[in-house]
Parts: sequence; structure tokens; C-alpha cells
Amino acid sequence: MRCPACSFETSDDRKTCESCGQSLERDCWACGRAVSLQFGFCGHCGAGREPDAVPQSSVSSASRPGLGPEVAERRQLTVLFCDLVGSTALTEQFDPEDLRDAMRLYYTLCTEVVERFGGEIAEIAGDGIAVYFGHPQAYEDAAERAVRAGVTLTKEIGELQVLSGIEARIGIATGLMIVGDVIEAGSVREREIVGTPVNLAARRQNIAAPNSIVISALTRDLVGNAFAYEDLGEHNLKGFSADIQAFAVAGENAAANRFEAHAGAALPPMVNRTSERALLEDRRRQVEKGSGQVVLLSGEPGIGKSRLVYDQREQMLGAGHTHLGHAGTPLHQHTPLYPVIHQLRLAAGISREDTMVQRRRKFEALHEPFNWQGSAHVSLMAELVASPASLEDLPSDLPPGGRKEQLLEAVIDLFEAHARRHPLLLVFEDVQCVPIRLTQTPATSSICP
Repeated sequence: MRCPACSFETSDDRKTCESCGQSLERDCWACGRAVSLQFGFCGHCGAGREPDAVPQSSVSSASRPGLGPEVAERRQLTVLFCDLVGSTALTEQFDPEDLRDAMRLYYTLCTEVVERFGGEIAEIAGDGIAVYFGHPQAYEDAAERAVRAGVTLTKEIGELQVLSGIEARIGIATGLMIVGDVIEAGSVREREIVGTPVNLAARRQNIAAPNSIVISALTRDLVGNAFAYEDLGEHNLKGFSADIQAFAVAGENAAANRFEAHAGAALPPMVNRTSERALLEDRRRQVEKGSGQVVLLSGEPGIGKSRLVYDQREQMLGAGHTHLGHAGTPLHQHTPLYPVIHQLRLAAGISREDTMVQRRRKFEALHEPFNWQGSAHVSLMAELVASPASLEDLPSDLPPGGRKEQLLEAVIDLFEAHARRHPLLLVFEDVQCVPIRLTQTPATSSICP
């Protein structure tokens, strides 16, 4: 190593120069430990010679809490902008300290909802919040997650008693963006996101009516028919040269699974599935003879598994048989019995606005033909299905002990009640997202002997 004072070549393990006595170490500005002058970075904490000399390889989510790696990426993201309507009037209604507490409740609520649906808050400015879905964690259903988060936000913000009468309006847009760079200004550090969807989402929330959600055409195409929409036509938005199509989310559709939500009105014909269809038809004939069958369809996404099931369902329904379709979703993979509860609510016509009494009556009316009312399980199932909680708010764990076993037995009892009347096609789609295996229930079922 060369001494910086006299240029004498000395051994690397020396702490002072043998020629002039110059110290060959320095104190790290970050951790205070001694570092040899021959190295550009501290071997203890990784800091450079100067505060701004930080190596790219040392940057991590630990050194940038909540921001992740400083690596810019080109990604398709869905951006959500949420803004409060009439928030300026709050400054006249509240003392500044009370307003601060009220806004903290609002921010906490938004953070909880965003995290629930896998989003990440990019920016908070006043009462406006910008959220993106698809980074750092990529989701195939990022657009749907954003819309569901928007629906939940408008509902729960309206229920905040401390902000009584305040409504939210939300804009959502999807598109390619550059995301990942960290911008620092003093103590402020934010993730930079650059792309049309940022401005598009912000402009869309400006045309949204209070307590409503306006989305872009691409977002609507990605979400499919999972929701009902109102076509708002084209709008001349500030900063955009061409008119932009806008859609308002009118409510959730009763689609049992993602295939039904995204399938068009006219499905394409089946191609090169002769052997698979023959196998399923053979299993169906055995079921009609009283012998239960189990078939597992597995393979890469997009090869036509759901299309094959749909074809078999149409044949079963055409023959007067019963079909019960259930589907797991990534959003609810930690909610036990979600597919069953969702299917029962759809079949009974239960809506979010129904009271618990109305939900129970609809459930019991649905199963009245099965003479199931005398069963000890009907009360358990009715209680679960009639719960006022939305499916997103259902508990993540089943009740412990005997009650858990009773609930699982009640599900099997319900399936058997259907099978005793007609041959039953019982379908579970996306089983990798089903949080509990019904095969773990006591072996009392005769559906598939």
C-alpha cells in the first residue's frame, strides 16, 4: 500500500507508515470503526469513503425500509388514486388537532385495505393516496385486486364515524411503467413511478362521482366480467391529446370463477381434446350408475383446463344433473371454506346489503327441497353463510376443536344432500388456492366411495 503523505510503499497490514508515521487508517463516518485507506468501503457496515459513496450491490430492502431494491424496472402496473370529496370543509368543522387524529384514522384504514389486497402505497399527499398493484410483488390479477380494493375503500371510508358524511372517489388505470428508482430529498425518500397510468388514474378520479370508482379501458379488459360497469364514454382529460374512454364500476357480478368472468359470450370450439372428453364422459356414465368418481385436471395455465370443465358442465346440466362450482382465488387462499361460502351465497342470491336474518332465510329456502332443515348441520352452515362480514373479512382460521369438525362434516352433508337427488358434478378450480382440503374430513361420505 502507498502512503498518501510520502508515497512510501508499505505492507498492507501496517496501521502507520514506516517512513513518515502517517496513519494508514480512517474512521468510518457511518459506524466509527477503523478502516484501511486502501479500501474504498467499510468492511463492517459497507459505507463508502463519503456519505454519498454507496455501492449498488450494498443497497437492499433492509437499508431502504419499505422501498426495496434501487433497481428500476419496466412493468405493467395498476395504479389507484383515492381522494376525499369535501375534505376542505373538514378544516372548518374540526379543530386542527382533532382533524389530525381523524386523518390518521383515514390513513390507517387505507393502509390496511391496500395491504389486504396486496398493494403498496406510493405517495400520500394531503387526503390523496396513490397506490400501485404489481410491484414489488407481481400478481396475475393485479387489476382485479385494485378494483376490489377500491370497492372496499369506498365502503369502509363511508363507515368512518369520525368522518361522517365524507365520501371517496377513486380512479384506476393500468399500463407499462418504470418503477423502482428511489428519490431522496433530505429526509424524504419515495419510490419513483413514471408512466401514463399515474396521470391517467389521477385524472380519472377527478371525473368520478362521490363514492364511485372510474377505471381505464385496459383495466376493464383485464378485470373482465367480474364486475358490472357503466360506460361513461370518452372524456377530454387534461394533459392527454386524445379523448380517453372511462368506465364506472357498478358492482360485483355473480361469476363463480375467473373463467366465467373472462370468457366471452361465444366460446371457441374444443380442439384436439377427444381423449380427455372421452375419459370424462366415461366417468360421468359411471357416476350415473351410482359409482362415484374423482378426476384431477392439472397442467400449465392457459392450456384449456377450465374450458374442458365448462364443456363437461354443459353436458351434465343438459342431462338434468346438478353442478356445484367452487373456485379458489389468490386473494382468499388463507380464508377457510371460502369457495363453499362464496358458492352458497351466489346460489342463494345473498347480497352485501342483506341483513343476517334475510341471508339465513335465503339459505334455508335454497335447501328446503332437500329436507335438510332437520339436520344438526343446517344451523352451522346458515350461521356461516349468513355472517354479515364480507368474504374479504372472514376469519383466517376455522374454530378450534369439535366445532371445526362439525363445520367440515356439514359441508360434506350438504354435498351428499345434492347427490342423493341427482348425479352431482362437484368442481373445485384453482385448488392450489383452496386453503383447506375437504379430504381431511372424517371418511363418512359416500359421494366418492
